[in-house]
Amino acid sequence: MASTTQQPASLSTTTAGLTPITPLAHRISIPPYTLFCHLTIFPSTPSQTIGASLSSTSQNITSQPIIIHVTTSEAPTTPLSVFVYALPRPASDQSTAQPVATTLLGGQDSSSQESMELALRLARVLARRTNRPVYVGVTAAGFLGHVDAIEKVSAFVKEKLDR
Repeated sequence: MASTTQQPASLSTTTAGLTPITPLAHRISIPPYTLFCHLTIFPSTPSQTIGASLSSTSQNITSQPIIIHVTTSEAPTTPLSVFVYALPRPASDQSTAQPVATTLLGGQDSSSQESMELALRLARVLARRTNRPVYVGVTAAGFLGHVDAIEKVSAFVKEKLDR
């Protein structure tokens, strides 16, 4: 179960008023497969100008998003098969309903159905566990039944958020 984390220093960017954004790469081994996660975490604290216009209630829900691309290729520029977006439920919503998720790209053909299911499941899990909006891109068919894949990707994201 070898896994490595890389931080390409040359890819850091800055969003107006926010700290630098550094894409992270992680290799997940699920024998006989290997998945690669390319993660971008935006700073969770909005700048003063943005924060002044948001109420404290909406800041909890509209915190900066997480963007993750799960693929079987090590290259971060792999084309997307599917792309989904998920929003966590507000803390005031006492229902046990799943986070709201929607498809932004893909899912029309049978070859991307497994990728779509994995992306939707992963997006809902990450939105619920991180309480952040989540964009998930997947180019990795055949991992639908691998709960390990979802758990390992979630653990990687949680570890990076807790830093």
